[in-house]
Amino acid sequence: MKSIIESARIAKLTPVVVGATLHLAELHAQLKQYDKALGLFEQLLGPKPYAKPNDLADALIEGQLAHVLMQQHKDERAEALFQSALSTLATSSMNTTISYAFMCTRYGKLKARQKDWQNAVDYLERGLKIESDAIPQSGALVDTLEVTAQVYGKLGRRDDAKNCRNRAKALRGVLDKPGQPNTVDVAALAAEMR
Repeated sequence: MKSIIESARIAKLTPVVVGATLHLAELHAQLKQYDKALGLFEQLLGPKPYAKPNDLADALIEGQLAHVLMQQHKDERAEALFQSALSTLATSSMNTTISYAFMCTRYGKLKARQKDWQNAVDYLERGLKIESDAIPQSGALVDTLEVTAQVYGKLGRRDDAKNCRNRAKALRGVLDKPGQPNTVDVAALAAEMR
């Protein structure tokens, strides 16, 4: 059975189908349909007999696939993909983007789950710095602050933990006000991905 990507290559629709496949995979991940997302992300990273996307595009897809695998508790494979993606993005022009920040935060959460507190805090702090600058009033930032506070606590950094908890509480108070969106600016993310 041919993959969606192989069928698209034959039909000379590769760029359109790759983009649609990526969006569909992301949608399945958001809906917590991880098995469906996993298959689509793997197709996107699979053998490419057609024009290969650049390394940055692959790194972003690897990060999404790693996140899906993390949700399925397939930590070893998720870790390898996160490491590959983060090393590519860290040395690129994307190392200050919200996509990179989210990937750092997700990897930090994985390291925290593995009780590797120092690596967890290193990646959470990277993500936190970018998120604080790029999306200073978002639910994603609240989540990152709360997880970082927990990791600081595990490291005995009580003042840092308290600071993160207080920032998260204050931000949550702002976001819980009526009419205040609790989301990331999707248009800004879409523009960044182009």
